Amino acid sequence: MPDTKVKTVNIQRKQTTLVGQLYYHADGRQHPTIIFCPGLGEDVSFVAGYAQQLAASGYTVYTFDFSGGSITGWSTGSTLEMSIFTEADDLRRVVRVLRQRPEVDASQLYLAGESQGGAVAAMVANDLNQQIAGLLLLYPAFIIPDDARKHYQDIDAIPEKIPHAFMAVGSSIL
Repeated sequence: MPDTKVKTVNIQRKQTTLVGQLYYHADGRQHPTIIFCPGLGEDVSFVAGYAQQLAASGYTVYTFDFSGGSITGWSTGSTLEMSIFTEADDLRRVVRVLRQRPEVDASQLYLAGESQGGAVAAMVANDLNQQIAGLLLLYPAFIIPDDARKHYQDIDAIPEKIPHAFMAVGSSIL
């Protein structure tokens, strides 16, 4: 397998910049590609080990920070405005852009994610099922809607700012 190269690839979506890392092979060929989505509060560094291993196995891999998905990430956007729906929009944009890259075999495009990133990857794969060859989900947070219902009786009871472990999120997360 050729040496893996890594470069920063930024993707614009509306007024936000999604910052990511593309792991690719400098052999001039297209490779099966995996877009790897980090979980809530995580950035590309949390999934870099997965990306390196997958790239060493012959895949092109793109990891990125969701807009507002982390206080440590490089992508722009506020954690108070982020939701699984804005993250799904981010991922759809990433899919559209990456399908056009010369390193990417668009007929073998896979989505992967952990925790909230896994739930978002599953949502987008369902929407783009003709464009996605498969999914790799690591402990996907499918519990998000049930958790919200457990904590809040109705939508009006959800506060605008919710403390969540190590960062505040907005009510739109639910």
